[in-house]
Amino acid sequence: MKIGVDAGIRERRKYPRRTLFRAITLSEGGLEVARGRTLNISRRGAYFISSAGEELDVSRRFRAEIGVPRHTEGIFTLVPVVARATVCRREKLNGEWGVALYFQLEVDVGF
Repeated sequence: MKIGVDAGIRERRKYPRRTLFRAITLSEGGLEVARGRTLNISRRGAYFISSAGEELDVSRRFRAEIGVPRHTEGIFTLVPVVARATVCRREKLNGEWGVALYFQLEVDVGF
């Protein structure tokens, strides 16, 4: 099944997304609320999979932390990127949840 651009649907996002498989942690008031793994990320948001998605109501705000890869002068590192994020969509996916986040401010995700 083709989806998005592959299905002939015009991409309307202002910021390009990149595939990125990394751990993500959401917290609220200093307490961890959910962990997951990202599928893609942009400067203004991310989409990730989590078993705790049922707890992540749309419009709820969190502190999101993702390790973003950086490669400089032959050295590869994961740099923690922290953003204030709002849940803008969630969907049930084969026993887990797909969750879309909107970052309140543009973040440097390395591209």
